Amino acid sequence: MTTPTQPIDGMPLAEFIAARAVLRQALARFPDPVCANCTNFQMGECKQFGDVPVEFQKKPEACESWVFDGIPFP
Repeated sequence: MTTPTQPIDGMPLAEFIAARAVLRQALARFPDPVCANCTNFQMGECKQFGDVPVEFQKKPEACESWVFDGIPFP
């Protein structure tokens, strides 16, 4: 059985719960896109923009130049 990526009309509760669990597990592999896991951020400084305020560093999806560094944790 494949797990759907969206609810299906008439889906029984057990299948609905299982699909949500699989999707949560998949989503958990994607860290929040913050400075700490960006390829441009090294040693506390952004290679593109220099000093970045700490508040900004912790705000997910704040920088359009963010590129995942491949490390799954901040």
